[in-house]
Amino acid sequence: MNTRSHIPLHVHAQVNTQRLSHAAVLGFCRRCVRRLRRSSPSSGALTLALLATLTATLAACGAPGSVAPTPTNTSIVTAEGDFLGTVAGLNAGIAITTDGSNALIYIGDGTSTHVTISTWMQGADTNNILDVTSSTNVQVSALITPTNVSGNVIFTLTSQTYTFTANALTSRGVPGLYRSSLTVGGVDYQGGWYVLPDGASAGSAPTMGGAVVNLQTNALIASPTPDFTALSVAVPSVGTFTLHYCHFGACA
Repeated sequence: MNTRSHIPLHVHAQVNTQRLSHAAVLGFCRRCVRRLRRSSPSSGALTLALLATLTATLAACGAPGSVAPTPTNTSIVTAEGDFLGTVAGLNAGIAITTDGSNALIYIGDGTSTHVTISTWMQGADTNNILDVTSSTNVQVSALITPTNVSGNVIFTLTSQTYTFTANALTSRGVPGLYRSSLTVGGVDYQGGWYVLPDGASAGSAPTMGGAVVNLQTNALIASPTPDFTALSVAVPSVGTFTLHYCHFGACA
């Protein structure tokens, strides 16, 4: 006795799900399943194979009336560059330089006659988001785009918060961020200076600001205007600093 089940030829027909409606495809699949259930037990392997095929077909078709989810692009374009601006209400400048992974930030209001803030901080640039706190309890929380950085400067001990926007430098020249270190008599000093581009809106902040910090006592020292051509500045009672231009998260 021939124990092979009688499988209709139309079971093996290719289903074009782009032409058939969902209802037609589902009806076709249900008829195939009923035929397979009446088939001989000896054809179990073939039955399972066909059931698997039909299951895949149903999955491809989807439920009647269902809508395929809209693809979303979750990729993030890394923003890197050098950014300069001012901190509203603080009367200080802010400079940010990042390579897309690591960011270096300077905030200062120093002139040749006075200074009330000069602080550096360094931290991770994670998916174009900054959340960095300095050793002097100043926090910068910001979003980076290819054209600017915007966010808040927060004094964590008092919760005072100031907003800022720093715009991207489009070319390299004198405008930018500068850093310098010097050791005198066993005491380490660190200098920071920024120069805003010509025509930049500074408000009450200096267009060129900076100062020197005694890292042993955290005392702020007013700095004369550096020579940005010779990349040096002589600070009275301290010494001569060699400036290093900061670009893409590093100063060299």
